[in-house]
Amino acid sequence: MKKALFAIAICIAVVACNQKESKNSQVADFAAPVADSAFQSSPPEDQKREEVNKIPQSSIPLEKKIVKTATITVVTDSIEKFRSYLKSTVAKVNGYFSNENFNQNSDTRSLQIVAKIPVDQFDQFIENALQYDLKVEQKSITAEDVTGEFRDAKLMADTKRQVRLRYLDMLSKARNVAEMLEVQNAINAVQVNIDMYQGRALYLTQTAAYSTLDITVKSKFENSENSAWLKWKQAFLNGLNGVAAFTQILLTLWPLWVVLGIFYLAFKKYTRKNSIASKS
Repeated sequence: MKKALFAIAICIAVVACNQKESKNSQVADFAAPVADSAFQSSPPEDQKREEVNKIPQSSIPLEKKIVKTATITVVTDSIEKFRSYLKSTVAKVNGYFSNENFNQNSDTRSLQIVAKIPVDQFDQFIENALQYDLKVEQKSITAEDVTGEFRDAKLMADTKRQVRLRYLDMLSKARNVAEMLEVQNAINAVQVNIDMYQGRALYLTQTAAYSTLDITVKSKFENSENSAWLKWKQAFLNGLNGVAAFTQILLTLWPLWVVLGIFYLAFKKYTRKNSIASKS
């Protein structure tokens, strides 16, 4: 009887142990994928920063950046009056003169003006400016779309900033001075690229904000009152130049004149002797 009870107790203990191990195995099997999922859902800190800072720039519509340039040549009676008119017109649209170049020769005068005009008022400004009493000799307007170049420069600057963040994280984990110097040099190189792309984007923004007007103004009859005097003066100068040229030719042929002089003296001496001999 005791043996039978002992055997039953052993069987119960074995069954209980098997159930406990099966339960522990099920718990472990369930916990493993949960732990893996929890680990995978917690990316490194650098990756978090990249995901936060990463913006799909290509999906953001950018304002068109168009660089416009107008090149115009006109003729008018008075350069000074047209310059004053153009300057006041430019000031009304918040533009400015960036360069002026005056030129004058014997009978004409010209003034080249380079003006910067806000892009949203550029086309209307050209029409208003050409309503002045003048004659248009040449006119050309070009437009260059730099939107793509601006977007590329901006995206490259953003990418380099993310690289710089990773280098800063590496710098905080550097184990010695040599590693710190190496990472710092890399950071400096990346910062140079960031400044370059930022500067390019800023330049394109400023260039597209103001269009360029390159206008050359010529005078019609600036010296009409003195035209006769100028013609006489020019004729006199041309005569002097002719005399100088002729004298230069004569001086160049001096050996010929020496030879002719010798022949003349010899001929004169010969004819004198003949005349004396005939008289005697």
